[in-house]
Amino acid sequence: MGELLEQIVVKVSEIDTKIENLDAKVESPGEKIESLGEKVESLNAKVESLGEKVESLELEVKDIQLTPENETNKNIRLIVEGHFGLNREIGLVARADINGN
Repeated sequence: MGELLEQIVVKVSEIDTKIENLDAKVESPGEKIESLGEKVESLNAKVESLGEKVESLELEVKDIQLTPENETNKNIRLIVEGHFGLNREIGLVARADINGN
């Protein structure tokens, strides 16, 4: 009976070793999944930061586009006002000439 008991102990020991190996294999994917989750979170933060930078650039581009447009409109208005003033003066001079002659 001692020999049978010894064989049972050996078999139980082998089973324990196999269970420990399985536990290690099960833990390994879990660690990999956790690591992957951390990398995804990091990537999400970088994408969010990139999105904020793009929005900021869009605002700057709009400001750059509006500046020449505003300046051009202002300059056109000044030219038009100047032409109206000249036309008015030419009209007054022409009337004075007609009335004076």
